[in-house]
Amino acid sequence: MGGWFPRTSSPECNIFFYPAAAVTVAHEWPGSILWQGFEIGAMLYTGQELQKVEHDNPVRRAFKLRSFIGGFAIDKGKPSHDQTAVLLSVRGSQKEYWNLSHEGVAIICSNGQTEWKPQKNGKQKYVILKVHPDVLEDLI
Repeated sequence: MGGWFPRTSSPECNIFFYPAAAVTVAHEWPGSILWQGFEIGAMLYTGQELQKVEHDNPVRRAFKLRSFIGGFAIDKGKPSHDQTAVLLSVRGSQKEYWNLSHEGVAIICSNGQTEWKPQKNGKQKYVILKVHPDVLEDLI
């Protein structure tokens, strides 16, 4: 999970703090890379359903303690960047939920911005949400 595709409007956090490492991964990783950009997690809000689980649930507790927009994440949920990345990692790019970009490479700028460069026989792709965000929110 990192970047913002097909092109960032501002630096993305996971790239911004150490762009040199992101450049190394993007250009030297020996296998294929499936990117999930900021835009995916930003569309999905999860956590509010945790109000219904037992109070000693550790995930519920984490959302109850995490401040977010003048309240806490458990109140209205929060963007689900990490949760979506885990879902994608565990289940793969299931065709009912995701479209995949054309092959290419993520171009990492020194300021933390990213841009997608299509490249024939490239070993990288990024995911594009195929369904309404509510579908994945419910799944997560």
